[in-house]
Amino acid sequence: FMLLNPMAETGKPISELVADLRRYQTLADATESALSLYPNQPVVYYFNGVANSQLENHKAATETLEMGKEMVIGNPGLKAQFFSLLGDSYNSLKLFQKSDEAFDQALYYDPENPYTLNNYSYYLSLRGERLSEAEKMSAKANKLESNNASFQDTYAWIMFKMGKYDEAKVWIEKAMASSNEDSAEI
Repeated sequence: FMLLNPMAETGKPISELVADLRRYQTLADATESALSLYPNQPVVYYFNGVANSQLENHKAATETLEMGKEMVIGNPGLKAQFFSLLGDSYNSLKLFQKSDEAFDQALYYDPENPYTLNNYSYYLSLRGERLSEAEKMSAKANKLESNNASFQDTYAWIMFKMGKYDEAKVWIEKAMASSNEDSAEI
């Protein structure tokens, strides 16, 4: 099946190209078909979870990701990706305990993933919970990937939530300087 691994001329798997093009409904449909043909392939579950998450079908995403993560053997990076996406989807469903547990597992398997660190710390800061821990995770994400405007924005937000307004100002200015475009979010 073309979605599993065949490489396109770019050297990327077809499934990644579909995701890069943001054709998430196409990805969802293709992976639904693939699940019936290849029910033991965790990557199919993962990309179905990506598609459903991007389509804001978070319940479907979590169901698929929960099944698929059990099939990942000997690949801690893929296991971490499953848990990180579960953390995002559970957060969107406002199932915060499950979200935090999933992010904790993602960091267990890949403690150096800057995107997981950033997202987890951002969600904690939105809830105003465990801000000291969120600060450490966000600082680590910024150290791992400097000049990422989104990560700098998260750190600025955490500083603001902690009442560290001078530091928040410094970091939001860094985020604006690092951003290649005007960002309403920043």
